[in-house]
Formats: sequence, C-alpha cells, structure tokens
Amino acid sequence: MARLSRELGLASARIRTHALSDLRTMIEDYAGSDVPFLRLGPIREQLHIGPSEDALLARDAVVADLTRILEQLSRLAPIPMDRDECFTQQQLADRAGVHVRTVRRWRDRGLIFEWSRIEERWALLVTRDSAERFIAARPDAGSRGFRHASEVRQVSVQDPQNAQHIPRETLRRWRSGGRTRNRTREDKAAGLAWRWGIIPHRWNAHTNISDDTRRRRVQRDRLRRLQEANTLWPAQAAPRVAGAPDAIHNFVAKRWAAHQLIDGLSSRISYELITDAEDALRLAGWWFERCFGDDVQKNYALAALLESILAGDAIRYRGRLRIEEERIQHGVLRTWRLVDQFRPYLPGWGVRHDHLSPELSALAIRWLGSRDEPPVAWSSLHPARGRRGQSEDQRLILRASGPLRS
Repeated sequence: MARLSRELGLASARIRTHALSDLRTMIEDYAGSDVPFLRLGPIREQLHIGPSEDALLARDAVVADLTRILEQLSRLAPIPMDRDECFTQQQLADRAGVHVRTVRRWRDRGLIFEWSRIEERWALLVTRDSAERFIAARPDAGSRGFRHASEVRQVSVQDPQNAQHIPRETLRRWRSGGRTRNRTREDKAAGLAWRWGIIPHRWNAHTNISDDTRRRRVQRDRLRRLQEANTLWPAQAAPRVAGAPDAIHNFVAKRWAAHQLIDGLSSRISYELITDAEDALRLAGWWFERCFGDDVQKNYALAALLESILAGDAIRYRGRLRIEEERIQHGVLRTWRLVDQFRPYLPGWGVRHDHLSPELSALAIRWLGSRDEPPVAWSSLHPARGRRGQSEDQRLILRASGPLRS
C-alpha cells in the first residue's frame, strides 16, 4: 500500500482526480463489507495503476490505508467546500458526543476526511452528509467499552476498604445486566474456520465444542452468507426475455434457479442442499461475466437491462438495449458492477493452485470453473469417492484459498 500511495502521488493530475473519486467509492464499499480479506490487484486496477505483485490484505487495514491515501491526495488537489456544511474533527466529536480520539478511530474505519483551504488556512474536513451516513450505519460507533457504574465508584471513594471488592462487584453487575452470547459471532468464526480449511478436530479443541455443535454453526453461517449473496442482483420473478444471446439466457435462468434454491432453504437442512445452492449461485455468477464484451458503454447498458429482466419485466432484447444505451449517452448511470459479486461469498474464492497437488488442482478447476469452462456441482465431480474423502478433498482446496495455505 505504501508503494501504491507513492505511485498515486507521482501520477498526473488527471489520474489523481479520477483516483479521488474512485477512492471515495471504494472506501464506502469496503467499510460496509463483511469480506475479511481483499486482494491488492483489483484495487490497483480500479485506480488505473499498473499491475504489480498481488497480495491478500485484511479489509480493515485496507480501509484505513485507502482513507489515508485519499487524505494525502486531497492535499495535492483540494476541492472547495462549504464551511457551513462541513465539520472538523473537534466539531464532529462535539456534535456526536464523543472524544476526538474516537473520531480519529472513525477515520480508520472509513469516515472520509479531506483537506480543504478555508480562509487561507488548511483544514481537514468531513461533509455533513458523510458524517451522518457513517454514524447512522453504525449505531454503536460512539459506544464505549465497559466502565464501572457511578455508584460503584462512589462506594470506592467513600469507603477505601471496599475498593478491593469493586472489580468483583462490577463483574457481577455486568454479568447480571442481561448480556447474552453472541451466537452470530460464534457462527461466523466457525464458518471462517471451515472456509480456511482448518482441521475440524483442532477447531473443536480450540473452542471447546463438540463436532455436532461445530457443524451446526458452520451450517448456519453458510446459510447466512448465501442469503446475503442472494440479495445481490435480486431475482423477483421468472425472467421473460426474447431475442437475447445465449449467455444472457443462461445467466437469468441460472440466477432464477439459484434464487429458488436459496429461498427454499431453512436453518435445518443438510450440507448437501447448501452445497448445491452455493454451486448454483457460482454458476450464475460465471455466466454473468460472460454476458459482457469490450464495449464499456454497452456493458453498462446491458447491466441495467439485466436488472429489469430479473425484476420480471417482459423484455425484447434489442429494442430495450437500445433504450438503455441512449440513457447511458445522456448520463443516466446505474450502480451495477460488471464483475461477479457472488464469488466473495462462496467457498473456494481466491484459491491458489500452486498450493495444490495436480489432481486437486484439476478438481478445483472443475468445481470453481475457469475462464473457458463453467463450474461443475461438487456432488457430481467424484460420486464414487466416499463422503469422508470428498470432505478432505474439499478442505484441502479451501485451505489453498485462505491465509493458512502454507
């Protein structure tokens, strides 16, 4: 990231201007994402910086670094701001009722401040809209950690002999205050261990749980991630489109099939049904990227058209595509991306084939798909192999896609 910052600082003014806009969008997207890790390559590509060595970075660290890079670039190319619609760090802290150090921590979490020159002085400012959106999206942003209750502090001051009992009394009050287990966090941890290919019995020993409990947590987490991914490109009705290329027909059909599978899942289901739903969603994402060509303007028009198809509208492909292209020419842009957004939610994303044996690498290519071949359902890859062998093969492939592959 330090090299990326230097390259942007030495870039032309045009590239820096575009980078500022791209950085604002990226920071907002990454700060609100649940993806734990991000790759450096796509970030450099989106900022129009030349290719470099790829790396897997923690999302929280990426958000903090990109925020600092944006602040540095804003000093090189400041934009005028309305002083009445902006806050300094101290003003925002006073308005939100927090300490200024909390606002500095918010900057690391994705609150965008930029340098601006006001009344012949440089100031680091945040717009009112950005601050309100950030605080509204994080109701606990200004919450503090646990503190002694005020009456407990008074007891310790009034009677020094009771001071030694304060920590125990505080702990008792905290435990009796209705604090419950965070089951969602437990499920996420178990699901992350499964996606990273950690050996099951080691995770059981580490968390002091049984194998059945671990399976249920992994199952709930996989179902939660599937339901979150299903909200991307939502399919609201059976697609009705005429005259479209085969890739578009395949995408909308596979997307609708995946939506029906996921929509019918419940918390008490088998691993096989969850795996089938993940494979169906992976296949839909593979066909989505095959819908686009080299014409960027046409691609954005096509992305808007796909949204209407999945909404259940009856579409005549050529006529509706022409209308969407005219909208693009008049500056009407949709927020759709032209890449498969399902992959980060699905197991096996980012697998490194050089960490797999030739047999497992070939199996991973068939399961996850390649540039030329669509992915194949896991259940149909090697039906003659036993369930334990299939689980071990899958675990090794998942380990090659996580940070513990070495």
